[in-house]
Amino acid sequence: MQVWNLPHIFEQYNQRIRSQVGIELILYKSKQETEKASVQVNSNLLVLLLQGSKEVYAPQQRIVLQAGEGFFIRQGNYLMSEKFAQAPQHYSSLMVFFNDDIAQQLSAPLLGHSSPTASTSLSVFRLATSDHTQAFSHSLTNYFGTDLPPNFDAMLKIKLQELFWILSQGAKGTTFKTFLKSLQNDQATSLTQLMEQHYREPMPLEQLAFLGGYSLSTFKRKFKDVFQQSPARWIQNRRLQEARFLLTNTQKNITEIGYEVGFENISHFIQIFKTHFGTTPGDFRGTNQH
Repeated sequence: MQVWNLPHIFEQYNQRIRSQVGIELILYKSKQETEKASVQVNSNLLVLLLQGSKEVYAPQQRIVLQAGEGFFIRQGNYLMSEKFAQAPQHYSSLMVFFNDDIAQQLSAPLLGHSSPTASTSLSVFRLATSDHTQAFSHSLTNYFGTDLPPNFDAMLKIKLQELFWILSQGAKGTTFKTFLKSLQNDQATSLTQLMEQHYREPMPLEQLAFLGGYSLSTFKRKFKDVFQQSPARWIQNRRLQEARFLLTNTQKNITEIGYEVGFENISHFIQIFKTHFGTTPGDFRGTNQH
């Protein structure tokens, strides 16, 4: 099973609407009773189920969703999903991709000037079914297959901001605001993007600092402020996180996975994996692969 980037995996056989304001819509439909996909999310994403059910393995959690439910996930994360169609219905979902600029524009009025720390960051926020989320999805699905009005981009921003506001005022409003803060933090976002782009590469810290526009001392200080750990520890943990995902959700062998995530010595990879997770990669795969 391959690992793909979103939203490009879907564009060849689904309805798609691109706006000029950093928001993109995809209406995804499938007749297959069950289909697995492993993807890396390269944009912030909202998924709302319209028909069928979905099982998602997101960072550190498993989510089972029914029609009407959904979730937000922050860009840069891996997820594995398995979707189920229930005859005579097909599986369908609405996906709303939005970039960091839009996330910051729409969330700033709700959050003021507060900024998150690494300990309060969230990668995923789950949505229960509600009249508000159903109204949101229905209002957007009506635009597929039609001529878009001249003011569609502005309307799209207003609809998404209205959803943000409703969720921030709901029963899980505090948790949703924590998720939004993770998207609004400019410093954390820029450092995360830098590290996500290069963590697989055998690159010295001096070069990472240079690519980020920092001196080495400033880079280390800012990194510790944002992530509460050293760059070397973050890189090791990020490689292990991806290795665990690939062991669980792909058929690649252990050597391929070790090299793919950035370990140059496979014996060292196996040793570090066992120290971190308490089991070897082979034993982990034997008890956890889906």
